[in-house]
Amino acid sequence: AAAYTIISYQTAWLKHYYPIEFLTANISSDINDTDRLVKLLAEAKRMNITVQAPHINKSEAGFTILDNNTIQYGLAAIKNVGYKSADIIAKHRLKKGLFNSIFDLCLTGNNLINKKVLESLILVGACDNLKEHRAQLYESLETIISFSNQYNKSENSSQENLFNNSDNNIV
Repeated sequence: AAAYTIISYQTAWLKHYYPIEFLTANISSDINDTDRLVKLLAEAKRMNITVQAPHINKSEAGFTILDNNTIQYGLAAIKNVGYKSADIIAKHRLKKGLFNSIFDLCLTGNNLINKKVLESLILVGACDNLKEHRAQLYESLETIISFSNQYNKSENSSQENLFNNSDNNIV
């Protein structure tokens, strides 16, 4: 009972003196538990902490603190996206710059950005800052996936073949 009391006191102290850090850490630790996530987001709203919507050009894989009153929603918390895909998106954006179109998002060079991931990102509004509207993106999802597959296939087959070399003169 004494250990529980000490932990309760420490938790209350952290929540009172570091509310945004406390909530961000709790939300990030329960990122896969939707019920707990909803409760923590409601607690953030009760504490006048704003949670920004997911955004492919701003969000990291996990939840992040933007300022003393704002938390950025993490891409990994979106259903069907997962931590690996979200991390790839965030790292690609950091390396190559902001995404200007849905095709930029598809060309991360990884098979983890598949139809389900793109569909989920579009439906939650994470791609709303792109040129196209959400309905246009959703309706053209098959074309986008087809383009992505063809691009990835051509990138992977760009290795030079022994028999395609013009310097080989077989007599």
